[in-house]
Amino acid sequence: MNKPFKPSNRRGGGGGPNRGNRGGAAVIKGPKASPAPKDVTRHLDLNTNFGLTMERHYFEGRNIELLESVSSVNIPACVHDGHPIDVFKDIQRARSYDCSVGGLIGYPDPKNYGHHTMALSEEELTAWIQVQVGTFRALCQGNLIEVGHIRPYGALYLDFVSKPEVAMTVAKAIKAVDPWLILLCPIGAPIDQIESE
Repeated sequence: MNKPFKPSNRRGGGGGPNRGNRGGAAVIKGPKASPAPKDVTRHLDLNTNFGLTMERHYFEGRNIELLESVSSVNIPACVHDGHPIDVFKDIQRARSYDCSVGGLIGYPDPKNYGHHTMALSEEELTAWIQVQVGTFRALCQGNLIEVGHIRPYGALYLDFVSKPEVAMTVAKAIKAVDPWLILLCPIGAPIDQIESE
């Protein structure tokens, strides 16, 4: 069943029904919400970044141990970091451990792995985000898995938190590609503004 686009401000990743390999829970708020059954099972999603180039030397030979310990991962979407072949293989590895897979999007700054902010117009930022989301979706489809979520990374993450116009551009760009895709982001003012609009 499809659900309208709603950015996720959960502290973990993962997805809702039919998103990635793991299920999720929807919370209904308001006067018509039914009380939760007493036998409801609660799940804690343990999420981590995975496959970052500058961390490969540290996790080399131990990245499988990481996948054994988490339920969802964020993998670079081939612009600020991540060679398509490496990303494809990392998605494959995550899938083999039943991890929900999300894409890390960032500024087109591969020299600094997306850690330097960039003064892009709304049109430019939208295009770069959609390139990343589209590329990551294609690599996931090649592994027979759906994208669980999208998460801003590095300087884009910091700008998302501190600049409402950047947060809005990110959300709109993702929604234009797939209105059901989960945006994983921090709790705070930007997300409140996005949800209100």
